[in-house]
Amino acid sequence: MKKLAFILLSVLFLYGCAANGKLEGYVKDSLTGDGIGSAQVQAYQAGTMKGSVSSLDDEALPIHGYYDISIPLGNYEIRILHDNYQESTGNYVTLTSSDNTVSKDWILSGEACRDNDRDGFGLPAGASCPKGEVADCNDSNANMYPGGPEIRVMGTQETFRSIDLLQNVFDTAETGNTVQSKAVTYAGDITIDQDKALSVAGGYDCSFSNVSGSTAVNGDVTITKGILTIHSGVLTIGP
Repeated sequence: MKKLAFILLSVLFLYGCAANGKLEGYVKDSLTGDGIGSAQVQAYQAGTMKGSVSSLDDEALPIHGYYDISIPLGNYEIRILHDNYQESTGNYVTLTSSDNTVSKDWILSGEACRDNDRDGFGLPAGASCPKGEVADCNDSNANMYPGGPEIRVMGTQETFRSIDLLQNVFDTAETGNTVQSKAVTYAGDITIDQDKALSVAGGYDCSFSNVSGSTAVNGDVTITKGILTIHSGVLTIGP
């Protein structure tokens, strides 16, 4: 009985080993055809990564850029990533029992879009970025981008709002908050009628780090209660 159990376990072990196939090949540059080292080759099934390997990084060797990965038989999406190239996705391969080794080269092209905050704008900008050649304002804050919210409220939390909601910004800001505005124009009147102390700063650039112009309120500012301090920057009031 023990001998039979050992034989069954041995068969299962051998079957498990045979159920793996190998995917191999090179990761290459689309322009030069040269191998690319340190590229991550990842195998996904139903959105779950089943294996990953880094391509060989040694330019002195003829197999620079070579990879091989052992994964269970089946259908896979292969994703290839490298810091200096555009990510390659939507590549499909099948490993079957009759073809346990598949040879496949992957081609990477273009400078990768360096978009750390995933707002679509790169820094530096590049054609591979979703927003193209327009540079990001701050690549570590997804709320700071060209055409983004014009108002930043600084307090216990950092929030961003549209200039069109400036009155609501003052209404909902908490005492001690600073309301910062880009160098834009607000068309309308502002009323400060709550018992709280607020600061306002204007004329900021896209990153809210430098004063690049003037924030204009094209209307009247009426203060019936509370304190409004012009903290820094350039603010003009009047029609």
